[in-house]
Amino acid sequence: MSRSIKQASLALGFVLLLMGRAADAEYLKTFEGWKVYNSSCILCHGPQGRGDGSLAKKLRINAADFRARRQKLDGMSDQALLDEIKGGRGHLRDMPKWRDIYPDTQLLAAVSYIRYLAGSSHPLEADPIEGQQYYQLYCIACHGQNGKGEGFMTSLLEIQPADHTNPARMDRLSNQQLAAIIKSGKGMMPAWKGILSDHEISELVTYIRLLSHPGGR
Repeated sequence: MSRSIKQASLALGFVLLLMGRAADAEYLKTFEGWKVYNSSCILCHGPQGRGDGSLAKKLRINAADFRARRQKLDGMSDQALLDEIKGGRGHLRDMPKWRDIYPDTQLLAAVSYIRYLAGSSHPLEADPIEGQQYYQLYCIACHGQNGKGEGFMTSLLEIQPADHTNPARMDRLSNQQLAAIIKSGKGMMPAWKGILSDHEISELVTYIRLLSHPGGR
């Protein structure tokens, strides 16, 4: 990536980040859940939620396979799943009682990410933390801090940026299709090829995936 473009984008991104501090944090729930999951749950449940984590194999623990449990999870409220994770009704013997480690807000975020693992057909192929940084630098001017397509540029130009929080619309696009749009541009959207590498675009796609997942049930 061009150094001068990076420096200019960093300055702009910092200003836009300050402008968006008051935005509703609900849109970040699944992203925050990814952090909790990858800090604590991945060891047993595995990176894709299949119950095949390295610790589960070593200790011979039958960790839940969220993909296999999708129908059951779909029938559970967030509160019921939260209670199970915390150590209440339905809690599995081999699972820690996470109420002793995390507050409810973080566990509910983990619930949102578990639902993503259980139901999404789009694997997360890169680091969404890096992707969030690129989103802040390059995307929020048009797509907005919360990804709804309501950035300040919409008041200056006749544009209708995509709503990245719309699950029905975003789910129709494969990771490859979404990356191609970012790379080559579409309509009024500029092409980011030459500014972002293929790997950086993959990180951006991963973050956008977490924006488009519904937060609660």
